[in-house]
Amino acid sequence: MNVADKLVPAETWFTCDIIAEGKRIRLYVNDKLTVDYTETRPNRNATGRIGLQQNGGTVHFRKIEIRELKPVDVVKVAPPPAVVPFTVTEAEAH
Repeated sequence: MNVADKLVPAETWFTCDIIAEGKRIRLYVNDKLTVDYTETRPNRNATGRIGLQQNGGTVHFRKIEIRELKPVDVVKVAPPPAVVPFTVTEAEAH
């Protein structure tokens, strides 16, 4: 993936799936793998708080789910297909 690629047009709902398996973290945007990172720094916390962040502008979050994955869940290559795009009006109706 090229850093300049626009995965999602402005003002469009999208899915963001984060799979943390040990020290490996994978991030998918609309089912496209965008980050595959393995933490190598010693003494990094493996537990703690989760923060949601946006750098500038207005952001809305919906349907936030956090769950522990079973070993069989982690094997999958990508998360299930996303249901997008949503408009803000459609999202508010849910």
